[in-house]
Amino acid sequence: MKSNTRNFLIFIAFLVVCFMIGRAFHLDVESFKDTLPTYSWPIAAVIFVAAYVVVTFFVWLVAKDVFRISGAFVFGAYGSTFLIWIAECINAVVLFLFSRRMGRAYIEEKFHLKNKNMDRFKNTGGWGTFALRLNPLVPFRFMDLSYGLTRLPLYRYMVVVVIATLPRVFLVQYILVRLGKVPFADLNAVIEYLSGDMFIVVFILTYFTTLLIVTVVACIMKIVRTLVHPKPTET
Repeated sequence: MKSNTRNFLIFIAFLVVCFMIGRAFHLDVESFKDTLPTYSWPIAAVIFVAAYVVVTFFVWLVAKDVFRISGAFVFGAYGSTFLIWIAECINAVVLFLFSRRMGRAYIEEKFHLKNKNMDRFKNTGGWGTFALRLNPLVPFRFMDLSYGLTRLPLYRYMVVVVIATLPRVFLVQYILVRLGKVPFADLNAVIEYLSGDMFIVVFILTYFTTLLIVTVVACIMKIVRTLVHPKPTET
């Protein structure tokens, strides 16, 4: 019990420290963007992925924006998407395992969750997870840490991460590249510029239609699962 509590306190302390670092951390986009091209593409790519993994592991607030903007300018839409996708998959594994190692045992013990109750998370399928991973409003870090507290196997979580992260990252990176010098603060200019790009218009429509369908299917599956396998009553 003491070990579980200690691990959970370390887990909470880690979250607090990451939040505090994020508020104080500053990484200049221009300097990072100017430094990467001084190396060959393979070396710059390795530096980018390594820096992304290490920095965004601890800094969750602004660091991703710096890397995504810099990556878009240096590697282009497709190159930066590929590199960020790799980095996000690595971070997902690390944070998932960290959360599972440090927090799950305490959660099970503290809330008296039996194996059958925890197995409900394990058998929920991938629709809900896929919908959350596609949703641009749900932070990747929140998902990685939260799912680490459940009994969902890592390999099943990573299947969703590998598939769903790629289009979500590409959507952002392609828009960043296409906007170029268009001022982000001028929303009308951004909308007008993007509306002239049929590729991104079709991609956005397809993306959010897929998100809607997956979300509806996830809700239906959850209802069906609840009816077929009702929550066990405590004795």
